[in-house]
Amino acid sequence: SLVITMIFTVVEFVGGIVSNSLALLSDSFHMLSDVLALGLSMVAIYFSSKPPTKNYTYGFLRLEIIVAFLNGLALIVISLGIMYEGIMRIIHPRPVESGIMILIAFIGLIANIVLTIILMISLKKWHFIGDLLNSLGIIVAFVLIHFTGWNIVDPIISILISLIILRGGYKIIKNASKVLMERVPDRYDTDEIMGAMKDVEGVIDIHEFHLWSVTTNQSSLSAHVVLSDDYIKSPY
Repeated sequence: SLVITMIFTVVEFVGGIVSNSLALLSDSFHMLSDVLALGLSMVAIYFSSKPPTKNYTYGFLRLEIIVAFLNGLALIVISLGIMYEGIMRIIHPRPVESGIMILIAFIGLIANIVLTIILMISLKKWHFIGDLLNSLGIIVAFVLIHFTGWNIVDPIISILISLIILRGGYKIIKNASKVLMERVPDRYDTDEIMGAMKDVEGVIDIHEFHLWSVTTNQSSLSAHVVLSDDYIKSPY
């Protein structure tokens, strides 16, 4: 996935410059964010597999969340830049070479279909479905520009792409922030857990209760459990 994405990022970027298409350039930056995400994820996976040390008792699992946060931040910055340039091009339209645009868009469509299939098989996820829709959007933009001459369609499509990128960046930062702020994971209910603990025979009270995520799908809990004297003295 990383190799295919890197190649197509370069193809789209060059195609966007040659055709003067902001839609292609914006999608190339979107693909670049995927390259960064995939590359940094590989680094995070490598370090997270390392055992804990005396200074990093959780190991390097949290690196995954830091990488995700930085990737989400990059997505937001990229989307705002594309949005600004799109608005400028609406105010000051520029001619677009639609022939190159459609060629690159079709190549992108094929590349994203391949990436979607790869991730569907390996991860059971449809991550690249958004990129696939971007490629379809660029093809639609070409058809409109070719038959109507409305070059303004190009920046409009790029702004729509930037909104997709912005939404993705926001979701990533939101989820990463929950872990960095050590918020209780959504799948747990603290009242229910504490209630179950207090239902255990001999438990009088629970305090200093903390529940947080170290990284994705790995949570930790700490608490002070007050036991009755009778339970402490019991041989059981």
